[in-house]
Amino acid sequence: MLSTSQPPNRQASRINGQVLIFVIKLTFVCLLCGSSYLAGSLWGRHSIELNMHAPMSVGNMMQGSFGSTVETKKSNADCKKLEEELIEMQVKEELAKHKKDTDAANSSNNNRRFPTTMNKFANGIARVNKDKLDEFFDFGNPLSKGKGGEEDALIIYHSKGAIPKDESVAHLVSFDDGNGIPLLDPQTATENCDAMNVVFTANPGNTRQCTALIGNYES
Repeated sequence: MLSTSQPPNRQASRINGQVLIFVIKLTFVCLLCGSSYLAGSLWGRHSIELNMHAPMSVGNMMQGSFGSTVETKKSNADCKKLEEELIEMQVKEELAKHKKDTDAANSSNNNRRFPTTMNKFANGIARVNKDKLDEFFDFGNPLSKGKGGEEDALIIYHSKGAIPKDESVAHLVSFDDGNGIPLLDPQTATENCDAMNVVFTANPGNTRQCTALIGNYES
């Protein structure tokens, strides 16, 4: 019986070859796992939850890529929906602002002391103490002292330019604030009156007397 044995150099060469093959396989597996993990992290990190302590498999990488595509489409849809909601919100705000301005304008028109159908001869009204007005102007005829319902005189402003320049006063004489006709001093009440028609009237018999102001040629 013959026994054969391989030379020592040949055995060592065979062992070294097996080790080299094993190292190559291990290196390839590590590179494959590492590249799969890196690719999955870059492509699918927003669509899937990754286990940071374990390498990502090829299957998970494919799933992550598909999930990323789905997520992108979903994000685009969400952005479009958000943009539409933002536009709708802006339109509603503009409509609400326009309605507010319109209501304010209508409210102002409704609260005017005189409507626009009379703005050729009546744009505002104020009260002035009769005695103080008589002291401020020389009307050329004697006046009785203001008493018994004749304490105040009325001034009607025929144009907006005749209204006092102070904005708060101008608003009071032009618009009804619910507190009646404003009482002004003679200087403020007549500061913009270039001309003034004065009407003296009374009702001594307490009759059903009325006074009509009619827009027309003056007489």
